[in-house]
Amino acid sequence: MRKLEISIDLTAIKGAQLLQEEGRDVIVIYLDESRAKPHQNGKVYFNLEAVENKDGEDKYGNSHFVVEKATREEREERVKLPFLGNAKTFDSEQFYRDKAKGGGGSQRREPQERRQTTRPAPSRTPARNEPDASAPWEKDDIDF
Repeated sequence: MRKLEISIDLTAIKGAQLLQEEGRDVIVIYLDESRAKPHQNGKVYFNLEAVENKDGEDKYGNSHFVVEKATREEREERVKLPFLGNAKTFDSEQFYRDKAKGGGGSQRREPQERRQTTRPAPSRTPARNEPDASAPWEKDDIDF
């Protein structure tokens, strides 16, 4: 199965800022300045496009570049959107076939277990207008 491994720079999103709160790095995205759109289900969606490189893979193995999804008007006017990151094509089946033959895998290192780097999700989701007391951005002492 071919997959894309995507890496994006969150700070390149319009309206995004990297801040420090209580010694931790926090990304804040001002929704009115970005293309991230809140949905009635309470989730926030951010649409991206991975576009294949015209010249194939670059020297780092990237086969695609990632940008914000363009509107029809932007496509018609050929508006250039901010570059957010890159993507690499990854054939997971080939990787594991090569690994089983005693090779090191054809393209990538073996996936490692992910460490949890964020706090666990709250046991219940607060109502849309109910503040989440555990969220640092709900405190009145943040300057931005």
